[in-house]
Amino acid sequence: MKKQNILSPFFIACLMLGTLIASGQAISRDSSRAVGMKNMQLLLKLTDQQVKEITELTITQEKKVDQMKKAPMMPEMRKQQMENDYSAYRKAIRKILTKEQWEQYEQIQAQRRSKLVEEGTKNKVKVQLGRIKE
Repeated sequence: MKKQNILSPFFIACLMLGTLIASGQAISRDSSRAVGMKNMQLLLKLTDQQVKEITELTITQEKKVDQMKKAPMMPEMRKQQMENDYSAYRKAIRKILTKEQWEQYEQIQAQRRSKLVEEGTKNKVKVQLGRIKE
């Protein structure tokens, strides 16, 4: 009996800690997404409607990635699914942005990719970037 009484509060404390950690990750993801959207809004001069649509699209994409991480899949299938999802995500963003905004967006993405490769080379880490499908 005594063990059960001791374990119950411990079990409850563990559950509460897990919940706090999970909510902290959600807050962190929300705040980093907000910062990213603010930067994107400034760089591309997005309208409030564009920000709203891209934010909703990004949240949906994050949920897909989270679900995919949890699903048992062969690595090749997971990679293919992620490439397909990312391609659909880019197409959806392209529909939201104007032609000029899309061109700027692609330039920004290309700069980020080259920076990743440069940093990887400097740190002697092999960086493998996936193909971008349209």
